[in-house]
Amino acid sequence: RVDRRQRQMCIRDSSFSPNTVSAVNKAMRMTGIIFRSLRHSSEATLTKAFLCYARPHLEFASPLWNCLSATDSNAIERVQRYFSRRVFKRFGLAPRPYPQRLERLGLTPLAERRDQIDLSFVHSVFKREHHCPVLNFEAPTGRYSLRRKSKLVPDSRAGRYRKKVLCNRVARKWNLIQPAVQNLSRKSFKLRMIDSCLLYT
Repeated sequence: RVDRRQRQMCIRDSSFSPNTVSAVNKAMRMTGIIFRSLRHSSEATLTKAFLCYARPHLEFASPLWNCLSATDSNAIERVQRYFSRRVFKRFGLAPRPYPQRLERLGLTPLAERRDQIDLSFVHSVFKREHHCPVLNFEAPTGRYSLRRKSKLVPDSRAGRYRKKVLCNRVARKWNLIQPAVQNLSRKSFKLRMIDSCLLYT
């Protein structure tokens, strides 16, 4: 049995940097393959290929390891920066800042994508499609004791390292979403989350 102090030491000492390095290397290799294989393709085709073959390496199981340092987050974002810059160079477009390149290609910053994936996972747990004991929803009380409340309860005693755990990381953003939106289907929730910018309301 591991006591609380040992668990905190495990969280503190665990690092996702090796996972980040591996994901970035795989995504960069796939990006290179895309540009070598699709020499005469359009911007849209290159972007779709990036979404299908490169970006999944950067987002696989991200709710688990999204507690990233700024260095790791920038390393992941650098892959998409590199891709967008090469697309602009290939088609002879004038250099633009990263946000403008993403807007033209119809892409989203990867840090924002990871936040969306976090909330989508919480939604799937709330809808009982997945099980995650780390997520603690408010216990139902009163007359409707079988009804599951939607409020996510963070760990009030979370220290420096446990604040990055999934429940503590997404509780505030999830609790800001209206219950009517939380009860939507998975597909409708994702569309509403993106269209309404629920992450930042």
